[in-house]
This record gives sequence, C-alpha cells and structure tokens, in this order.
Amino acid sequence: MKKLALFIFVLLYSFACFAQNQVTDSLSYQRGLFASKAYKLGVKQDNAKLKYLYKKNSNFKAERLLNKSKVMLPIGAATSVAGVALGVDALIGTKKSVIIEGTQHNYVERSIFQLLSGVALFASGICIMEFGNDAKIKSIETYNKKRNLNGKVGFTKSGNVGIQIGL
Repeated sequence: MKKLALFIFVLLYSFACFAQNQVTDSLSYQRGLFASKAYKLGVKQDNAKLKYLYKKNSNFKAERLLNKSKVMLPIGAATSVAGVALGVDALIGTKKSVIIEGTQHNYVERSIFQLLSGVALFASGICIMEFGNDAKIKSIETYNKKRNLNGKVGFTKSGNVGIQIGL
C-alpha cells in the first residue's frame, strides 16, 4: 500500500513539474471588429505562420478554414467599399432641368433603388467579412482541439518524468 501511495505521489509530482516546465503549443485569438488576431505564447501570428503551423501538424481542416478566411476578408471589404460608393453616388444624384409653362426648373434626380442597392452591398460586405473572421477563429479552435487530444509522456527540462494531457 505504501508503494502504491509513493508511486502516485511521484507520478503527480512529476506531472506537476512537467506541466510547469512544458511550453504549450496552443493558439489564442483576440477578436476584432473586422479582423481577428492569432497569438502563440503572446506573439502575434500572421496567416503565413498559421498556415505553416497547420501544415506541420497535418491539420487540413484548420488550413482549409484559414484559406476560406483569407479569401472572404478582402472580398467583404471590396463589397463594402462598392456599396458605399454606390450609395454616395445615389445621394449625389444627377442634375436635371425641365421646362414647365415656359419656365425652367432645375432639380436633382436621386435613385432610391440605387441607394438601397448600395446599402445592401455595404451590409453584405460586412457580413462576408464577419463570416471570414469566424472562419479564422474556427480554424484556431480546430487546431487547438486536435492538439489537446494528444497526450505525451516524457522528460521535463529539469530531468523529471511526466505526463502531459490536454495542454
């Protein structure tokens, strides 16, 4: 009984030492308004570093989500800018004049359809950017899930034996 208690104590002690000395490989993120930032150990990771990390760990689902995000973010931004331009053009309108009973009347013609189309383009561009943002966050979460399922047994930096599960 004493040997079992000693074994459990040594196992728990070595696990605690291993957990303290082991550097985690998981990613964290900070959600932004139109773009999220990924961090690994407090260092910002750009898309190229993330893609390399995903390829190195054979996480193809996370890589696919990151590629989807890289396409959606610029498309959403371009769509939003086009919507703003269309809306501004509709508000500016076109100057016209008409002669009624011998008197010339000047006016500005504004297209409601064009204005509503600009607003719809702007809103859809924002939605596309947010979907791209969500895809990037989901790729980070997918990577972390796959990494957390792996358990490791090995030596710590201080020479102790330990078990790492889900870190």
